[in-house]
Amino acid sequence: MSLVFGLCLSKKIYLVSDSRLSNEDGSFRDDFAKWLNLNAHLSVVVAGSAHQACWLLRKIRQETKEDWLFADLEGYLQKNIHNLSDQYYAETGRISNRVGMIFGGFDKDKKLTVDAVRLGEIMSSPVRDAGEGVRVMQTVDLQIREALARKMLEYMAKGKNVGSGDIIEIDSPKPRLIAITIKATNKGSEVIFDNAECYDFLVFNPKYKTKKIVLPDLLFGKLDYRDKSQKTEESTLYQDQGYILTYVYRLLKERGWPTVGGQIIPLVMTPAFSGFAMAEHIYTPRGGGNSIRGGIISINGRMHYYDENHILKPFEFVYDFIKNMDAKGDAKI
Repeated sequence: MSLVFGLCLSKKIYLVSDSRLSNEDGSFRDDFAKWLNLNAHLSVVVAGSAHQACWLLRKIRQETKEDWLFADLEGYLQKNIHNLSDQYYAETGRISNRVGMIFGGFDKDKKLTVDAVRLGEIMSSPVRDAGEGVRVMQTVDLQIREALARKMLEYMAKGKNVGSGDIIEIDSPKPRLIAITIKATNKGSEVIFDNAECYDFLVFNPKYKTKKIVLPDLLFGKLDYRDKSQKTEESTLYQDQGYILTYVYRLLKERGWPTVGGQIIPLVMTPAFSGFAMAEHIYTPRGGGNSIRGGIISINGRMHYYDENHILKPFEFVYDFIKNMDAKGDAKI
């Protein structure tokens, strides 16, 4: 089993996965890529049965059009995923298999919305973390700053204060996540949908459950509202990756999920592009412990990772699992 999750920011989405594939005999590999780009605007990370994930993603990707945005994918999944799940169990007989998928993208027909108080708490968290008297030079997105100012002026004119439940609308595409959990029951496939929007978070964890974990405001604040005054978009993505990796390693230690392993890989999505922060990295746990070396790089258009001996090796992708399935049969991802 693995850990995959989706994280919604104001103008970015992160789909994060590890790279461990665990065989039924207890052996495992750490070269398995659990993400897939459905088109230039839509991506997914998966966990659970490698066979079932591959089978479903091949069906879904075959139907996904190049111009689809999130609303198109959402409509297709709501209409077809239950029938596809029934078809999988009927054709394969693998009724003990289950899978979780988290899809990410932007709904360009809807505007970004966020609770005003939630936005204020997240925006101020890096300042509070720096401590009293420490100056923090935040660079807040202009659209967000203007939308917040308009809302405050609107309420001041009415003699009111902005409070919890008051929604700020920003003229930017709405970030969206959908998690789908699938298993077989004696009544047919059980398909559960979970949704997330800005400053929300979905996890599919080693206990086969999709759930929302309460994240510290500071993680969102560092990703969206840290001091970025001298940063390029490229360097911002590398800093994002550092914050995400630090949080994930801490989460794994707290939760004690031993089957999560290999590389922790954040895929970033924006309304304009998706991709990875390509480079080697080293994570050193606070309080001591062995450093963790990782990172990914593209060689001749194929994704590679650094193994424990610092040797670059290619990933195997979930989309190819059925084609390359060996004598060990299915595996958990």
